[in-house]
Amino acid sequence: MGRLCFRITGISDRGSIRSANDDHFAVGPFVEQTAPLSLTIYDESRLFAEYGLICAVADGMGGYQGGAVASRIFLDILVERFYAEKRKGADRDALAESVSQCIHNATAGLQSFLTRHTDLSEAGTTVAGITLHPPDLMTIFHVGDSRVMRACGGYLRTLTIDHTPVGADVASGRMTVAQAADTGVAGRLTRSLGLKGDSTPEMNSKLR
Repeated sequence: MGRLCFRITGISDRGSIRSANDDHFAVGPFVEQTAPLSLTIYDESRLFAEYGLICAVADGMGGYQGGAVASRIFLDILVERFYAEKRKGADRDALAESVSQCIHNATAGLQSFLTRHTDLSEAGTTVAGITLHPPDLMTIFHVGDSRVMRACGGYLRTLTIDHTPVGADVASGRMTVAQAADTGVAGRLTRSLGLKGDSTPEMNSKLR
């Protein structure tokens, strides 16, 4: 057994508003939507030592045809690219660059698919996730308003800032969540993954 054990569980629910679930999640090399998925990895395992670990959620943009397709395709390519490159011994900057390139490749693959299927030209997705690398490195990434949060001591701390017109104001405390909702633009994305708009991922590798 390894010195540390990571137990990761993924689950998704369509919620009470929409009739279908547009989201998918990745736990290590597996992508799922309808069924809970659990994975146990020891820090001395070859998979973790050579490649690291990725966990992510892609939130297909509800209201647009193909949201579920976009979230699935993006995560499938992201996971494939992540586990195609060994990173053992890489430093923080090299790891962040590697993850950024994986996201870029997944975005390009999604855009290529959507270009070939004109009926899905409005489809898109957001994404948020983390990668872990031995011995103690982590990269946080996101595009859109899906969030990475840390639970500790009974409290939740948001580690990402929503890519919306009011996301930075809420994160800084200049605006409350209620005030943001009243603006009418709290749900408008300034970044997303698809054929339109800014798809630049935001990366943070300084947190432990």
